[in-house]
Amino acid sequence: AAENGSGVYVFSRTNRRWSQDQELAGLGFDEGDIALDGTTLVIGDAENTPTGTADVYVENGGIWSLQQALVPNDAGSYPVQQFGYSTAIDGNRIVIGSPFGPGTEAISGTAYVFVRTGTTWIEEDEFFPSEAVALDRFGEDVAIDGDTVLVGAPDRSDLGPNSGEGAAYAFVRSGSSWLLEQRLDRSFFQSLSAYGTSVALAGDVAVIGAPGADPFLSDPVVPVENAGLVHIFTRSGTTWTESQQFNVPNLSESDQGDQLGISVDFDGSSIIAGAYTDDIEALAAAGSAYVHAFDGVSWALEESLFAEDPVVDDNFGVSVAISGDTALVGASLDDTVEDDGGAAYVFVRDGEDWSQQAKLTDASGDIGDEFGWSVALDGDRAAIGAPFKNGAGGAFVFDRAGITWGAPAVFSAFDAADDDEFGYAVDVGGDTLVVGASSDDHAAGVDAG
Repeated sequence: AAENGSGVYVFSRTNRRWSQDQELAGLGFDEGDIALDGTTLVIGDAENTPTGTADVYVENGGIWSLQQALVPNDAGSYPVQQFGYSTAIDGNRIVIGSPFGPGTEAISGTAYVFVRTGTTWIEEDEFFPSEAVALDRFGEDVAIDGDTVLVGAPDRSDLGPNSGEGAAYAFVRSGSSWLLEQRLDRSFFQSLSAYGTSVALAGDVAVIGAPGADPFLSDPVVPVENAGLVHIFTRSGTTWTESQQFNVPNLSESDQGDQLGISVDFDGSSIIAGAYTDDIEALAAAGSAYVHAFDGVSWALEESLFAEDPVVDDNFGVSVAISGDTALVGASLDDTVEDDGGAAYVFVRDGEDWSQQAKLTDASGDIGDEFGWSVALDGDRAAIGAPFKNGAGGAFVFDRAGITWGAPAVFSAFDAADDDEFGYAVDVGGDTLVVGASSDDHAAGVDAG
């Protein structure tokens, strides 16, 4: 690749040996999202063409091939739509966010659902709330589970121009139409809370992050700016109700700027949320993460996770993942190996108690690699991205045997070049690793992705 390129690379494992199967260059990927479900991979490219695209790849016999490049039926209706900025897949349906899509007004945002029949994807519906206005960024994040879609609009302003308190909406399928079921309103609105920055959905539970929210102290009753909140909604029949919200525990004025909810993950039974600018004692922005588990009645704080060796500006919590009794937390600015070389921490649960099991690093890391920028977890396998390693980026897979994490398999693109940002996003499932390289150059063009 030439300088500044982006792409997605697929690796597979045979025994303990990982090898690169393919580079998925397709039409080119730049700014966008990636989603994987079984043998179907969706890669959003919000910067490809003025509208944006999303490419669907399918795996057969270890080979990934482009099945279809998706574009909305209203492609070109506005110069920049960012179609593909967010994506999610569940079986034969894909939801794609376009936060600058036309919606009810130019650049208010649109969500699109595509359905697969045989090997062909067709646009089933496009939708947006009728109240949407310009710059709501409806489609910033999306989630799908069965016949329900959840969409965040973190710049939605109800309190006044550019108030930015945010919103989230649940849509349900009726035949081939997706209808607004409910706007999921929290108990109070705040300017610039960015509610809807992150969303997650499983069954009748929705999790929504608001990293800019200002939760209140009880005595005195004053807000703590940008401490962040995570909101949990439950559905009964067709009605969503906010069942709970949580901020960092023992909230105090020192939690200003923690930004809880900047990253969230949800495995159906446990929620993990990162607060990557949390101050740990006198250590500014060392970072933290919090696990909440359902106790049969509510989502209770189970554990506050901190690095055993916190340091100023580590960004612990910039990325989080949870799988069963294991949690993985990225700290992309950790200085253990080199300044901002990065690290990722593994925590394990025994009953209701969590403890740090391991700190994973790149022993050959260099200044500014930001190992831990992205993390993914599947049972005993952890995938970690370092998008600035060697100028082009890298990815790592660690496997656990018993309580020991072995030496990592290390990946770089075979056509690595400066500023590829290989490792900007990672996902792992079984014997397949998918790595995004957000600025790769290839035949489709400079920075095509």
